[in-house]
Amino acid sequence: MIISKGYNLYADIYFNYDYYIIVTISGCYIHFMDLKNGYNVLSKNITDDKLGHYSKISLSNSRKIESNSQEFNEMYNDKKYYSEWVKKIIKEYSYKNKIAHI
Repeated sequence: MIISKGYNLYADIYFNYDYYIIVTISGCYIHFMDLKNGYNVLSKNITDDKLGHYSKISLSNSRKIESNSQEFNEMYNDKKYYSEWVKKIIKEYSYKNKIAHI
């Protein structure tokens, strides 16, 4: 059970037929992928129970970030962190998209 922190909790789950990627979402009126605070890359063969478990963890890592904070401004303006994260995932999991295999 997730205990409310007094604000909405967010997480996104993506499935690309090879992996589930669960990402914590944080922010206030604008929400961002909180890659520094939590994400999981999981096998496509994961059980529903474990998928639910990791989803709850990502939700519990969701946080409110004040719109006037330096962290909010960094997340809003820094577009490089996402592309660096994608490169890291590709390297860690030796993943190439389907087009690369053709």
